Amino acid sequence: MKAIYFALLAGCLGACKKDSASPAQTFDLVYQQPATVVAGGPVDAALTAVSESRCPSDLTCITGGTVAVTVTLTETGRSQPVRLGYDRSYTRDSAQVTLHGHAYWLRLLDVAPYPSTKNGNLPKTATLRLRPQ
Repeated sequence: MKAIYFALLAGCLGACKKDSASPAQTFDLVYQQPATVVAGGPVDAALTAVSESRCPSDLTCITGGTVAVTVTLTETGRSQPVRLGYDRSYTRDSAQVTLHGHAYWLRLLDVAPYPSTKNGNLPKTATLRLRPQ
């Protein structure tokens, strides 16, 4: 009788387990080089645009400038472009996204390399954090 009780209990616990969001993760995206992240399932992520006007580190400028990126997230055939950063038209460093039915915050942490007159040809890399809500 105990074996039947434990089998029923284990079956109920297994059936009641909800599909959960993936834990928070930090990842880098190199401009126009797609990558896969896990957010409730596989998600294709790509850094599709970089708007850079920060003052080069080896020059003196009147203003510091701004930087913004567009990250395109694709899951199950559905793409959602997300614009993050600091420029005149957009001032948020994070945005809410829904991936595989779960809500996440996507936050821009850094865009590297910082501009200088010597590294203009290096590809940009965005460091992002994706965390469940």
